Amino acid sequence: QSKQKINGLLNDLEKLDTKIRSIMEKNNVKFYSTSTARLYIDESDGGYGMKSLRSEAAISYINKSLYIVFNERLEPLLELYQIMTSKGNQNPLNNASKLAEIFKFKLNFSKPNEVTINGIQINSLKEARTKVKEIIRKHENDKWLQDWGKSMKYAKTFIELKDRIELPYMKTNVSAMTFRNTYGAAEEQLFTNTHVQADRKYVGKCRKCKVAQETCYHILSCCDAWVGTLYVERHNRIARLIYEELCRKYKLKVPKVNEKIPLLLENDEVCLRWNYTIPASTSIYHRKPDLYLHLKKEGKIFLIEVSVNALKNILRQRKLKLARYSVNGEKLLKFEEVDTVKAGNNIKKDLESRMKCSVEIIPIIVGNLGEWLMEFDVYLEKLKLDIRMKQRMSAISIHTANRIIKRHLCVAPEKLI
Repeated sequence: QSKQKINGLLNDLEKLDTKIRSIMEKNNVKFYSTSTARLYIDESDGGYGMKSLRSEAAISYINKSLYIVFNERLEPLLELYQIMTSKGNQNPLNNASKLAEIFKFKLNFSKPNEVTINGIQINSLKEARTKVKEIIRKHENDKWLQDWGKSMKYAKTFIELKDRIELPYMKTNVSAMTFRNTYGAAEEQLFTNTHVQADRKYVGKCRKCKVAQETCYHILSCCDAWVGTLYVERHNRIARLIYEELCRKYKLKVPKVNEKIPLLLENDEVCLRWNYTIPASTSIYHRKPDLYLHLKKEGKIFLIEVSVNALKNILRQRKLKLARYSVNGEKLLKFEEVDTVKAGNNIKKDLESRMKCSVEIIPIIVGNLGEWLMEFDVYLEKLKLDIRMKQRMSAISIHTANRIIKRHLCVAPEKLI
């Protein structure tokens, strides 16, 4: 009977969670069709990190029972509840154990100042509360992750990279509308011409380039309408951020906000170039990195390449950048050719031969929805830049994605003839 009452309470709280989501939809924080699961997934796993009333109420109720167990002044009450439990009567301790069963763990109250959680004895109230909170939230997070990854391609890719990926922009200021639009884009839930609920009187082709199917992936990654404008701006803002931070580090003059970036800045310690076409002793196509940094005293050259890509292409894009500059740069190496490229002349080998110093390729790849692979931290460390720079690069990416979405969808779609 007690378990039925607890289930009834949890069901009521789920209904309240539903009402909260409805309020979010009315206030443009969430699209109706976007995943409910992602709202409750931890921020570290790519979600909003919202807490459900259902799980938080369970934590609160169990904490109440733990307080009774670990408070010496309440020992008579604890003894009474233990007697009631032995007789099968409903009480806070019994209810807490039933809640634990619902959330798939074992909770036993054996004696004062001691509780057993999943077979482990705990003698501290703080430790017991922390353990209960961790177990319940992990149980809920795993459930939501499984639900999110059932059918969505983006979610499946994200979950595959879960232990390697982060969203640094979550530590910056991001508006509710930006969250709504970019989360909708990740799940292909923006109202494009190819959306399942789109009006069939409109063509499925892109309203801007009128060539490819109008998917969210197309809008953010490969629409010809934005190749020379917003895509370039997004790329250059990230490259400029790195350039300015290198200027500050090596005491070079930092260009002002509206000032054109100098192609060359130099002092006794470093030489920093922007979009520099490197002279080569042989015919090499790929020899114009976004940034060229020469540390004169250390005898090191860094060729820095910046790219903003869809999540599914990030690892392949890094491989492409490394192949172009350190494997074979003789001719244009396309994205689809990266797995079959053979060794040949490249600018890394040429520079090392001519300059008599070590050359390293630094690919800085940011997801077009702000994703960042933690293994890329090493590139910032090699440049001796603040690791928190990834937050700013991630924020640039997601804010520009929001701009692209709004600029694209404000154009009226073309009707079928």
